[in-house]
Amino acid sequence: IYDKAGNNKTISCNLDNKNQTTLPSSSSSSTKSSSTKSSSSSSTKSSSSSSKSSSTSYTPPANSKTLNITAGTYERTDYDSEMSYIEVIPQGATTNMPLVIYLDGARSYVNFPNIVLGRSIIKYVQNGNAYDEVGKKFLLISPRYVISDGKNGTLNWYGSHGPREASKIAGLINHIYKKYQIDRSRIYITGVSLGGDGVWYMINAYPSVYAAGTVVSGCAFEANPSNFKTTPILGYNGTGQVEKNTGYTSCVPSMINKIKNAGGTAESRVKSGWDHSSMVNVYSTDKDVFKWMFNYHK
Repeated sequence: IYDKAGNNKTISCNLDNKNQTTLPSSSSSSTKSSSTKSSSSSSTKSSSSSSKSSSTSYTPPANSKTLNITAGTYERTDYDSEMSYIEVIPQGATTNMPLVIYLDGARSYVNFPNIVLGRSIIKYVQNGNAYDEVGKKFLLISPRYVISDGKNGTLNWYGSHGPREASKIAGLINHIYKKYQIDRSRIYITGVSLGGDGVWYMINAYPSVYAAGTVVSGCAFEANPSNFKTTPILGYNGTGQVEKNTGYTSCVPSMINKIKNAGGTAESRVKSGWDHSSMVNVYSTDKDVFKWMFNYHK
């Protein structure tokens, strides 16, 4: 993994897998999407090279091999007991699979993993629709929030807590790479609410790691727009009253514009009439969020 100065950093990981819990998977594992939208940017150039990336004609690297692991949804604690994580493994998992990281909102901390398991993004991946959308299998993980400090913790991915949390996520990515030999050129990150805040700050801290990111109702008050020049961003916000009161209606498009002005690739989408509680449904409603991200690779 690389630090902010671009220096290669080696991170030691405990690979003991005995501390894990099998979680229920969707009952419709063979269901396929019949309403996938075509991407308007399927020939968009790679975020850091001149080669083009297509989400519909992906060919796994020649050295891919089938992993001897069981498909399903699990809660893992093999990386760090403080940061357990949900892992969704597809049927026929191989080496060189892309990785998607999903950061949930603050409520998930107090009821993890149940809150996250009920999210539409997890079900959308479990039932195969997300794989159909992008034309490939991938690994999805959703880490639990880290308690930063204080008796009851401070649930922030950002600000003064950002560097620590960003480092923890970077370490988790290295751990996943050691376990499954994921494709390092296709690591994507997305999140909702406080998790959306986290997307800004994870990329801000490690811009060389992520191929693209999607922010759903998340603010970035201390992120540097120049750090997003090589990581395309798709930003969502609603127009409901809570979205307005929490500032998402202004902070999301504002950051998108700042990234564009800094020379980066960014797109803003507004869900008219949607309030904050509905924004978690963007992934399964728009049906091209994954495809948008997967158009890019490092």
